[in-house]
Amino acid sequence: MNPWSNPSPWLLAGAVVAPGLVALSTWGLVTRWRRRRFRRFFQILWDRKLRPHCPRCRHLLGDWQMREGLKFERQGDQLERIPIRFGAFFCATCAKPVRLIDEDGFEMTHEQALERLREPTVHS
Repeated sequence: MNPWSNPSPWLLAGAVVAPGLVALSTWGLVTRWRRRRFRRFFQILWDRKLRPHCPRCRHLLGDWQMREGLKFERQGDQLERIPIRFGAFFCATCAKPVRLIDEDGFEMTHEQALERLREPTVHS
């Protein structure tokens, strides 16, 4: 008599649940690996080769450039727009500039960030 002609319900449940558990654990490991491959410094994600990635979408950021924007200041009862220049990366996916900001809230250049990332005290 063939044992597979009338399988028990437990065997059928195991055959259905086991692949699901394998897929779920694989998904968990892949997700954990993707999150651990970046480290957050200066409000930006950095990979092991010190390439900057967007903190919102995790895509590789474009070139570091000086960009132009507006700063708003209150002058009496009016809000005045003042043009400013700032250095930032540009995320093509989010379509937004991404600035490098240190622990004290000051902007820094790409070269300053790379110099500080290469110091052994930053990674500890």
